Amino acid sequence: MARRARLNDENNPLSKSDNVLAGYEQASKSTSQQVNKSISQEADSESKSSTTKKAKTTRSTRKKATSQQANKLKSQKADKSTSQEDKLSTGQDTADEVNADSKSASQQVDKSRSQKADLSASQED
Repeated sequence: MARRARLNDENNPLSKSDNVLAGYEQASKSTSQQVNKSISQEADSESKSSTTKKAKTTRSTRKKATSQQANKLKSQKADKSTSQEDKLSTGQDTADEVNADSKSASQQVDKSRSQKADLSASQED
């Protein structure tokens, strides 16, 4: 009977292939870890940028709303002052009309008095 040699790391024909495969597996693991790490970093940066974009959008929306409110208040104040000026000018116009009416009324009264005086003077003659 022939004797068989025991296989060990030195005489195993598959050990070289195993070493090569182990090297590939090691390289694959480190590459996949790097890829996973970069994907994770990209996801983090995207979430940060989206958070920043949301914050910027929120800020700009608030600024727009605030400026719109300020413009609305300015418009309302301008409308109030215009309406107050209108009321004042209308009040002045009304006062002028009353004064004109009272002047014409007093002129008519004076005129009628002078006519009466003229009549009474002519009647006496």
